[in-house]
Amino acid sequence: MGLIAKYKGSTIFTINIKYGKEKINFNLAKELKFTPEAINGDLKTQPTKYGFCLLLHKSLLTEFEKAKADRKRIWGKLYFKAKEQKSNGRPYSDELCKAYVEKHPNYIKASTRCIEVKDWADKMFSCIRAFEQRKDLMQTISSNMRQEK
Repeated sequence: MGLIAKYKGSTIFTINIKYGKEKINFNLAKELKFTPEAINGDLKTQPTKYGFCLLLHKSLLTEFEKAKADRKRIWGKLYFKAKEQKSNGRPYSDELCKAYVEKHPNYIKASTRCIEVKDWADKMFSCIRAFEQRKDLMQTISSNMRQEK
């Protein structure tokens, strides 16, 4: 048994994504699995699964862009607020303003959201690539089965 094969039951295959109010959970290993006997049915459902992954990926990329815009807006608002503050009668330096923004809970929360959505989008991209591999393998096996008859 190969090194990676022993991890087929790992939780790394469990995909948990939140998109809007929906929680999307599935086991990638189970979704990718197919048997030569059921290949015709699997070939019919493959486009739906692949399409779902593509649509979710694109939606998550849009969510990521929105999250980045929110983070940038929060950064600007907090930076401006810090610039208005004074220490010993002088405005805060740029470095002090940046430090103020980066340690602020609202900015940290916005940054965490960006990382979370980017992670979900990256996971979906991995799923897309896996379904592409599945498609290629099913086509090869199907072709081989036809040639054997």
